[in-house]
Amino acid sequence: MEHQAPDRVDPADLEKDLDSKRSLKSIPDADSPSRDTRVLLSEEQALRRAIELPNDTEPIYLTYAFDDKENPRNFPKWKKWWITCFASMLNVLTCLCAGGYSSGQEDLEAEFSVSAELTVPETRHSIILEKKTARLRKRLHAEGLAAAENIRDANDDEKKGLHTLFAITLTRPFRFLFTEPITFAAAAYNGFIYGIVYLFNEAFPLVFGPTGHGFNTGQWGASFTGLCIGSIVAALLHPVQERYYLRRCARNDGKGVPEARMHLARFGTFLLPLSLFWFAWTSFPSVHWAVPIVASAFFGAGIYIIILAILNYVVDSYQTYSASALAGVILVRNLVGAGFPLFGKQMYEYLGLEWASSLLAFLSLLMVPIPFVFFYRGEAIRLRSPWAREHFAQDEDKPH
Repeated sequence: MEHQAPDRVDPADLEKDLDSKRSLKSIPDADSPSRDTRVLLSEEQALRRAIELPNDTEPIYLTYAFDDKENPRNFPKWKKWWITCFASMLNVLTCLCAGGYSSGQEDLEAEFSVSAELTVPETRHSIILEKKTARLRKRLHAEGLAAAENIRDANDDEKKGLHTLFAITLTRPFRFLFTEPITFAAAAYNGFIYGIVYLFNEAFPLVFGPTGHGFNTGQWGASFTGLCIGSIVAALLHPVQERYYLRRCARNDGKGVPEARMHLARFGTFLLPLSLFWFAWTSFPSVHWAVPIVASAFFGAGIYIIILAILNYVVDSYQTYSASALAGVILVRNLVGAGFPLFGKQMYEYLGLEWASSLLAFLSLLMVPIPFVFFYRGEAIRLRSPWAREHFAQDEDKPH
């Protein structure tokens, strides 16, 4: 019996369809009963109701309109790319690049936080909704409408008290970290990568500074540009990963496939040891300074691919609980990032530039199996997790 091949689904069309379905879920129909019998209205609907019923005392819960541009789910694609692929991934590397020159500039502190406000908007939907609620309440007060006191955001009843904060919010990340293999492995790999990035802050002055290639402070800071360029190139390759993921979702009846997030990571994981060995054995002053910088570019590409894959895999696996899982991952990242530089200089001075970087390369080889385990055995691992199993085979278009 012949089986007819399924129609090919264009990943771009699938993504548009998924985005459309996500947006449809962002606001309930104003004419239908709201959950918990609450009045859920968009900003414009709430304003109109307050004007038409100025003496109404029923609470009005603010939510997003279908096409609300402030809803992160409705951000244009370029904005999502900018926030995810550049602003959130290159912040550490760009600081390292600019630090050599910016540290000598007077009155630089006047700029602090300004660039963040200009380049990275708020993306947490609940925070944006709180701001919208405060803005509407202020507007109603200005117009003398009593309904201003009744305006609340849709998440108002879900805000946690101190008991919940300490009993769940602050303890759950540790439970995930020590009981969930996915979180533990993701934290180990992510933390190791960040540790190496901060170790480079000790290694680069030795390789490119006065005892190496003779760069001044600004120049050896600029040598981190290789890491940035590698990350940017990897970001430009991300559509390849995304198209693969969407194809897997299409073949899985529209259900999410977290393991597909590891497609490019299976190749990116080899870039780390390769680039570290390359950097280690080209760090001699007799070798042109561009060679180790090119090696660092491959390292930058590798860390971008791996980190993005890991974070996406954790989020897709745990969904509702992803904040707790990511908190455990980031806790380890911060601890390792703070700890590695404490012994970095001593390690490089004792082992030498070549063998110190080679040691890191050998350690990175131990991490190579992680993306492969997630890709080929991740489904079985998720099925054994009570947290991940709760969201197993959930539709990709269902909000996380």
